[in-house]
Amino acid sequence: MTTTQNNIFIHDWQTHSDEEQNANQYKHNENTKGHDFCHLCGRLISDKALPTSWWVHQRTDGALIAVDYSSDLGEGFQSQGWFPIGAGCAKKIPSTHKMKFSEVK
Repeated sequence: MTTTQNNIFIHDWQTHSDEEQNANQYKHNENTKGHDFCHLCGRLISDKALPTSWWVHQRTDGALIAVDYSSDLGEGFQSQGWFPIGAGCAKKIPSTHKMKFSEVK
């Protein structure tokens, strides 16, 4: 992972290749009921797990934004919003760049 500007933005955050992400979206356990996919790996997040899941804030260039950062996102960049990530991927993202669902504003 590459962080820049005082650890505010993470640029190389991809935890899985594009091929793995695409394959994960086609895997489905019939017992898992959910509508949201992990933003990083593409695996389905169950509706039961979603309320306790981690979320990341992303900029239009794909960089992850530090949770406590609310100032200028950089020239020409805007927020894309908050996206859910699964428990496995959350372990790979620094705590400064993820937030629990219940805390997302």
